[in-house]
Amino acid sequence: MAAPDAGRTRYALLGRWYDLVSAEPLYAPGREVAVEMIHVEPGARVLVVGCGTGPDLPALLAAAGPHGVVLGLDASASMLGAARRRAARLGPDRVRLLLADAQRVPAARLRDVLGGPADAVLAPYSLSLMPDWRGAWATALAAARPGARAAVVDTTVARGTLPVRLASRAACALGGVDVAARPWRAVEEELEDVGAATLARGHVEVRAGAVPRRS
Repeated sequence: MAAPDAGRTRYALLGRWYDLVSAEPLYAPGREVAVEMIHVEPGARVLVVGCGTGPDLPALLAAAGPHGVVLGLDASASMLGAARRRAARLGPDRVRLLLADAQRVPAARLRDVLGGPADAVLAPYSLSLMPDWRGAWATALAAARPGARAAVVDTTVARGTLPVRLASRAACALGGVDVAARPWRAVEEELEDVGAATLARGHVEVRAGAVPRRS
């Protein structure tokens, strides 16, 4: 998850230990579904908005193959440091990491670092942490080619019994999530050929679609 203005200190402190405290077994299925839905092909350029410690890197690199490139963007130096250590074990020549705020970085900068427009975009549990998540999402899409697949996987309060709802709300609060953001709506509103998945009783939502082709 990325760490924007209000939450940056929290994630700066957690970088080295984040994978141990993040309840990843609960959230990994959402990541897996999102990666499948963006259809990463061999040789693809992939942009990860809010890459955090890099848990998505193995699957993305496996799909992109030896000639693909994955750019991980995050605003937390601590989280990105953990991602760099992970990338060193996976093939650092295929991973590019950029310390920058997704709400402010220019799309042209992302394309430059990727070596061209993104063929796939993934925002994994990151947009709901950003006050200007719509701006960050717009920038990510501007860095992608027409027809690229883009996915949002994010969280809100689960449906179900009161204990389930309270537990999911507490998890969101601990992570700094704005439960009202529901950033997957942008995929439904702006992209084509949209696919959807709902996991963990509605606590995790995944949406993916294709960037419209410009006339």
